[in-house]
Amino acid sequence: MALLVLGSGIGALVVTRIMNLAGRRAGLTTAHLCGAAGASLSVAAAGLRDWPLLLAGRTLLGCGNAVVMLPRRISPSGGAA
Repeated sequence: MALLVLGSGIGALVVTRIMNLAGRRAGLTTAHLCGAAGASLSVAAAGLRDWPLLLAGRTLLGCGNAVVMLPRRISPSGGAA
């Protein structure tokens, strides 16, 4: 769980930087791809019983989690809630 939270924090910083440089779509796409890769790694790690791979997968999954939680912080008008 700690790596999921760590990944969320790192992911939020990275995605913010990408959004500032390349736009919102690029940032959201990158974060969702990281989350999908993390989920895939986590499933593969469970099947292979590979602990380090599971830790890496959970960290990447946290990056995607940061973006999934983003709409909870933004009001419909586009400003901060």
